[in-house]
Amino acid sequence: MRFQKRIKVFPGVRLNLSKRGVSTTIGVRGASVTLGKRGAYANVGIPGTGISHRQKLGGSKRTSGASGRSAAGGRSTSGSNAVEVVYEAPAEVIASADVEQVTSEGLVSLRQTLQEVYQEREALTAERARAQAMNTLSLVLLGVSYVFIVGFFVGWFKAFRNAQREKLDAVNEGLEACHLNISLEMDPELSGSWKRLDAAFHELKSCHRIWDVTTSREIDRVAKRSAAGAEVSRTPTRLDTGEIPNVVSDRQALRFENVNGPDLYLFPGLLVLLPPEGLPGIVDIREVDFKFSEVRFQESGPIPGDSVVIDHVWAKTNKNGTRDKRFKDNYQIPVAQYGEIHVKSPGGVNEVFCFSDCGKAAAFAASMDRYKSYFS
Repeated sequence: MRFQKRIKVFPGVRLNLSKRGVSTTIGVRGASVTLGKRGAYANVGIPGTGISHRQKLGGSKRTSGASGRSAAGGRSTSGSNAVEVVYEAPAEVIASADVEQVTSEGLVSLRQTLQEVYQEREALTAERARAQAMNTLSLVLLGVSYVFIVGFFVGWFKAFRNAQREKLDAVNEGLEACHLNISLEMDPELSGSWKRLDAAFHELKSCHRIWDVTTSREIDRVAKRSAAGAEVSRTPTRLDTGEIPNVVSDRQALRFENVNGPDLYLFPGLLVLLPPEGLPGIVDIREVDFKFSEVRFQESGPIPGDSVVIDHVWAKTNKNGTRDKRFKDNYQIPVAQYGEIHVKSPGGVNEVFCFSDCGKAAAFAASMDRYKSYFS
């Protein structure tokens, strides 16, 4: 009994990060394709001879998407300068566009290569399930043969059992080898900038509380007798580091857990949006804005230990923000200073995260701006 090993080795990907931007090279030594903002180029050469040829390939159409919407945080206002807005305005859902839409033009081919990896793994996973079933069946048949059958048939069942076990091992070997290997090429200046960004991220993830802001709605302060200018929905979330599934690299990504959409993986030169199922979106980091803003938040819950209370407002207020004495049980609400980071891109990335330590959020956004400035 014989079977064919199914081990597909995918071409490696090199991310080339320089002042001219981000480009990807897909292929093996002697033959590769380089993808960047100037288009796609085929590179062919004979290793060790110095003979090579480079030719531009046909361009690809840009994947378009809706622009990211601006998002209001859990801001509160006090005093007569506050702007009155329509009460019960529709809530704005803060979420990114479809992952296919947000993918940058120059990274479409990289996403297609990753799609091949996903498809191959899916096929191998199905094949492993069949191999596991046959492996179990062969073990049962071999056991039965020892009880009821002798001679030639016992030997046949042994051979069948060994063949199924070898097939299962081969499929597992194929799955282990089925991934996209990404290597990075960065000069010392950019590498140092990434290390500082990584350090700022680890400080940011140590905030006592981190929230994903999922909706925002402006409110009529007069009708609600409130000092707040907007209501938001927020859900506790977390930051950590991790690997992008089916991708092998010597660098870990910086992960923003997103409760109402794809998680955000920040990688040198890239922002990867990974949904619970299916292919991720891949965005050139130059297209992504990490906008920081201070937030005055009327905190009805416990105040995080790393936050600063900057004011107090009455639960029910007059137009000028003073206490409305018509409510006997009126009470004061602490106003905490939080930091908000709005992650957005022209292609449709649109996520808002709120942090209890305003200073750490500001430091990360500033470090991100310095990192991106390298490419300008």
